[in-house]
Amino acid sequence: MILPKMALIALCLVGASAVLTGCSSCTGDPRVDGYMCGQAGMNGGVYNQRVTQRQQTLENSQDQKVQQQRQLDDLNAQQQSQQQDIDKVTAELSSLDQDLNKLKAKINAAKTNKSVNQAKLSALQRDTDQVKTQTSLAKADTISSDADRQQELQRLQKKYADLQQELLLVTGGT
Repeated sequence: MILPKMALIALCLVGASAVLTGCSSCTGDPRVDGYMCGQAGMNGGVYNQRVTQRQQTLENSQDQKVQQQRQLDDLNAQQQSQQQDIDKVTAELSSLDQDLNKLKAKINAAKTNKSVNQAKLSALQRDTDQVKTQTSLAKADTISSDADRQQELQRLQKKYADLQQELLLVTGGT
């Protein structure tokens, strides 16, 4: 009878040692903690804190996603607005190009009139060709900013208006 008591005591000591060792190596992760750590984690609130932390992390990630989506929407709106500005300037440059073609036709028609100063008409035609080339370059320009392209368009439109005025002066308004 003494032997079984000693075996029982030894078994209790080993069990107590295992319980103490098991609890001292609790990780707070129910996937790897044993039964005793699991009980301690549930009763001590460790597992609830873990769930709360994960929920907070998830909410933070969702908030970040919403914020990034808003930024993306803003950038897309800016890009669309800039593209509209580019399209507008390109259309105006195309219109100017057509106007320059009409001006060249008027210059060529005026060359048939012998009473008009032909040297001035030739100079006017060279200037018109130069503005036409600059207009083509401005249409092909995809590097400059919208403001720079708009400024170049205005400069070319002014040159066109000056050329029209000069043609009227050279031809006497005909």
